[in-house]
Amino acid sequence: MADRVKNSYPTFEINKGYSAKIFEIFDKNKFEQYLLTFNFKYYREDKPTGLTGYFAYFDDEKTEIMKNKIKSFDFVEGGELLFFLFMNTLESFCEIEIEKTHDDLNIL
Repeated sequence: MADRVKNSYPTFEINKGYSAKIFEIFDKNKFEQYLLTFNFKYYREDKPTGLTGYFAYFDDEKTEIMKNKIKSFDFVEGGELLFFLFMNTLESFCEIEIEKTHDDLNIL
């Protein structure tokens, strides 16, 4: 699985953190199905705990992002992203661009 993803996304490394932009969705049902397999996160303060760090988007925030033509997500770990990218290489359901944002995943 990792080899196939590496062929399609040469800069991909499982132990890194990424931001992602999704430009076009070819199959909405598959996209939504696989989108649920991992958690995009963004940097914010968690109001109930007062902690600051990377936390998952709230459902209403995901809904707003999904309305945009270009769907941008701040952070996802390579390990979580691997399955999504693999399924997209088997049968393309979206156009996705990933960019390494963090080399050290101990930030969480």
